[in-house]
Amino acid sequence: MIEVAIVDLITKNSGIIALIGDRIYPLRLPQDVIFPAMTYSVISNPEGHITHWGNPRIQLDVFSERFLEGRDIATRIKNLLRGYSGIDNTNAVKIKQIVFINWQDIPEMDNLYRVSMDFKILNETI
Repeated sequence: MIEVAIVDLITKNSGIIALIGDRIYPLRLPQDVIFPAMTYSVISNPEGHITHWGNPRIQLDVFSERFLEGRDIATRIKNLLRGYSGIDNTNAVKIKQIVFINWQDIPEMDNLYRVSMDFKILNETI
């Protein structure tokens, strides 16, 4: 699963993990989460039938009680992933390229801020 490979890339970055720890969750945040935290989801996952290359769109959302903190974490993640290529043997994925599409600042309720980022990933299962 490509999203697991992306999360593994993020968790190997000491600067990002120093800020969010292990608070990275699929799809949604747990009820009593400590902030800052992050969620990830696969928005679409088309696969070429001839080439066997996938081109999923992944959404990463950073949640923080402080706007600038969330933006800092999102910027670090964007800089880590944008343009990345490599092989993840643990998850059996060959990533040809990660393309940053955009981000959006979204105010949430109760003084919570979200930075939502979209990435397209050209990958092949190995």
